[in-house]
Amino acid sequence: MNFGDTWTNNGRRNGHNGRTAKTLAVEVEPECDICNDALWVAVASGDGSSPPNLTPCKCQSKVRDASEHLRAYSELGQLERMTFESLKPKGRKGRVDPEQFSAAVESAKEYAEKPDGWLVIQGPAGSGKTHLAVAIANEAIARG
Repeated sequence: MNFGDTWTNNGRRNGHNGRTAKTLAVEVEPECDICNDALWVAVASGDGSSPPNLTPCKCQSKVRDASEHLRAYSELGQLERMTFESLKPKGRKGRVDPEQFSAAVESAKEYAEKPDGWLVIQGPAGSGKTHLAVAIANEAIARG
């Protein structure tokens, strides 16, 4: 292969000579018949008015418990320390209005308890947006 050649996803080579290559497709049978190795299944809500919830497939129990898997899947890394308990309830001094931040924290906690629809968090740099968003994610992980 020349370094100047590019390959497309259909196996054709776009190079100087216009030659094509054959595509080699390998089919792999999924190990799990329930989720087809997606690790998650959609479960309809009880009342049918809400979208289905994603829950861990039974095949995940072989690997680890659901919250461990969610934590690993989220790839939060160092952000795992950012929780509602670790944030300053009035925000960082000089960065935000304490009353507005307290209201934002309460809205974020309510959303974390029942995440339905969207929650938009906006503000200047250093105002705590990331901490609130990650606290919601960590709460969702903790709830499974």
